[in-house]
Amino acid sequence: MQAAADRLAQGDLTVRLEGQASRELHGLATSVNAVALELAERIRSVTRQKEEAEAILASMAEGVIALDAQATVLRLNQAASDILGLDHGRLLGRSLREAVRSKDLHDILDRVLAGQTPAEGEVVLRNQGNDVQLQVRATSLSHAAAGQPGAVVVLHDVTRLKRLETMRRDFAANVSHEMRTPITSIKGFVETLLDGALDDRADAERFLGIILQQAERLNALINDLLALAGLERDNAAEAMPLTRQPLRPILAEAVQSRAAAAAAKQIAVDLQCSDDLVCLANPGLLQQAVLNLLDNAIAYSEPATAIAIRAGLGDRDLHIAVADQGRGIAPEHLERIFERFYRVDRARSRDAGGTGLGLAITKHIVQAHKGRILVDSTPGKGSTFTIVLPPA
Repeated sequence: MQAAADRLAQGDLTVRLEGQASRELHGLATSVNAVALELAERIRSVTRQKEEAEAILASMAEGVIALDAQATVLRLNQAASDILGLDHGRLLGRSLREAVRSKDLHDILDRVLAGQTPAEGEVVLRNQGNDVQLQVRATSLSHAAAGQPGAVVVLHDVTRLKRLETMRRDFAANVSHEMRTPITSIKGFVETLLDGALDDRADAERFLGIILQQAERLNALINDLLALAGLERDNAAEAMPLTRQPLRPILAEAVQSRAAAAAAKQIAVDLQCSDDLVCLANPGLLQQAVLNLLDNAIAYSEPATAIAIRAGLGDRDLHIAVADQGRGIAPEHLERIFERFYRVDRARSRDAGGTGLGLAITKHIVQAHKGRILVDSTPGKGSTFTIVLPPA
């Protein structure tokens, strides 16, 4: 019985005492066995709860960090390590103040550890060269064993939400600005006509021509906005119908529709695409994407240059490249050229008649085809936009 009790004390909960000869010893053995069963069940319950808590923490997108009274990290989930950009093992047992250099975060920790709970605020951290915007909320945590207060810190990465909010504000401002220009022009020339310019037929025709031009620009802007909204809706619903199509007719029709614009600037457009090449596409939308790229290539190319449209199969994907010999795009603009209304050269873009939405629409069309769009550009030498699609 003593040996069995020693094993039980050492954590071996499988030990059981056999029935004893005397009634007293038999009762003691039964009690010891009952204690072993109860301890085993409690340990299983604690282990199960711990595993559930670990699974919940591991599945959370928010970072969770438990600290002691000195802001030493007692526990954290993987999301917290990823958000902070620090190794999980190196954070455990280390002061969060030392690991993360941020005055705003330190102020939140100081407030919550001083008993001002809950404490929250916004913190901006630098992670792998990028700014990460966090919503931080901290509450007190009582350690019953130690008798000292600690804290639980929850990190919510709001970088994407902030970026989307900025894009929404910029979009609203840009739409207003882009619409205000033609509307102001139309209003001004109509007022001029009403003030007496109608009596001069030459001036009246010239003013009406400008009004028509601005109305067409406004109409193009509205059509592009509606097209962009429709593409975003279809992308969200994944409802874009795609069928196997021969690729060359799609590209050839796009080239033919812009032949007059290219000829006006003495620009040669060379199409290289085999007749047997097929794609999985919505032909109308894919042609619109190529047309947008071709329009830009013509608009921003110098006269008497060349544009090449090449289509072919890569290692695993279908590539459609539109290469021009234009002025090119500086590296600092390449990451943003697919944003709505983003213009590298605002004055020249408006003179070319663009709405500032062509590349944004092209990007959404390509994404609806489960593809991606790449750009390679050298200032002074030209640009190459490549649509990459999955093979049919």
